[in-house]
Amino acid sequence: MTRSTSWDPDTYARDARFVSDLGEPLIEWLAPRPGETILDLGCGDGALTERIAASSATVYAIDASAPQAKAASA
Repeated sequence: MTRSTSWDPDTYARDARFVSDLGEPLIEWLAPRPGETILDLGCGDGALTERIAASSATVYAIDASAPQAKAASA
C-alpha cells in the first residue's frame, strides 16, 4: 500500500494555525541562540521555523509534504 502525504499550505495556514501557536512555548523552552543548530522536523508551512530563525540560530526544516516544505522555504 502506498500512502501519499500532501497538505495544502494555504488551507493549513487558515485552518491549523493553532498548531504553531501551541508550539510557541517550545521556542521559549529551546531558547535558541546564534551559533546553535536546530532541526524542525515536521515543519509544516514554516511558521515556527521562521520564529526560531529570528533568533539567528541555524534551522533545518523538513516536512513529509512537498507543498508544505516548499511553503516553508519561501
